Amino acid sequence: MTFFAKLWTRKCEKDVPVPPVKVFYLVSAAGMPNFGDDMLTRFWVTELQRRFPGCTIYLDAVDAVVASRLFPRVRCVDYLWRLVQALGNDGSLEEKLADPYTLPFRERLMSKAFISAESVHLLGGGYINELWGANSRLIEVVAYFTQKYRLACYATGLGLQPLSSEKAEQLAPYIRQFDQFDVRDQASYDVLAPFELPPLGFTGDDYFAFSSYSVGYIAENEQFTLHLCIHTELSEDDVLTESLLGLLGQTTALFLEKHPNAIIKFYEFRPGSDGVFFRQILEFFPQAEFVSFEQVWHDGLKFAPHDFCISSRFHFQVIAASLGIPGVALSWSDYYDNKFSSLQRMSDWPMIRPDINQEELRAILLSFSRGDRQQGLEQVQQAKQLLLAQLYNF
Repeated sequence: MTFFAKLWTRKCEKDVPVPPVKVFYLVSAAGMPNFGDDMLTRFWVTELQRRFPGCTIYLDAVDAVVASRLFPRVRCVDYLWRLVQALGNDGSLEEKLADPYTLPFRERLMSKAFISAESVHLLGGGYINELWGANSRLIEVVAYFTQKYRLACYATGLGLQPLSSEKAEQLAPYIRQFDQFDVRDQASYDVLAPFELPPLGFTGDDYFAFSSYSVGYIAENEQFTLHLCIHTELSEDDVLTESLLGLLGQTTALFLEKHPNAIIKFYEFRPGSDGVFFRQILEFFPQAEFVSFEQVWHDGLKFAPHDFCISSRFHFQVIAASLGIPGVALSWSDYYDNKFSSLQRMSDWPMIRPDINQEELRAILLSFSRGDRQQGLEQVQQAKQLLLAQLYNF
């Protein structure tokens, strides 16, 4: 009887329909790594895995090897990133994929991933624009494959500036094929708005969709800390570096006058290049502490209410300002002006140039007062939550 009971149980179990495993295909600038892009990717991965237990997630990343260390429970690939780099500005996607008999093995593996997926999603960040021309073709290839395999097609929180009206016109037919195409700043929206694209929306940075995730947190600390998160990646000469070092010298001297025992912390968001600048800072401020990418990735960012921040990193400002921590944003080009201006709804940080004179700097720092941006912050968060509900029924 035991044998027949087990047999009957197996039969009944086979008759119970098993829900199909959901497969999601995400594309982001993860894996360089750059903390902001990897942070947003982690939010999306964590939320999808929480909402859809057992789901399979493909992550198309800049560097799949590095990404696989940051996201061990995800299938990290670089199919689309390698494809757009191979195509360059002028290569034909249709010609490259036209003959199935000459299709490289990498593209065959990519096709299998798309066959099983139900959606492709370009995650937020400022990696698609005319500074990195080939990256803009990600919009084209995502539109192509989602049409070919009849998949849902999303983009959220993209910062597209700088983007000329001519380039926007080239991208418009591909954007039209998306189900949702959301941007994070007014300028990115305005350059696309004349093309009357039904999927186009503007809600803000993807960070605000995940307010329950604590990347930064407040901890009471009697000792004052000056937080620095500064890079020189897009500088073309040493003039910017010299200006930044001069500015930091003035700023730090002002703070040390008021807080002689202040701690100075420098945060690495982009391993490699950030360390080069930190070496130069050490020559002026040997007491500065280096907080590595790995530390930030595992422990987050800790602030006290009376601390102060100086940052040229967009997502550092997003995190700190969301917690009400005061600071200033360093900008030296239209690219950064647009990024930081997009945060005015939820951040009261003034934006300053590295070559600001000492009198102006002193006036800004000594007269700094916190504004109430809570309402603006909540509005952005609500808009992002509504968008998530439209995409994945969160």
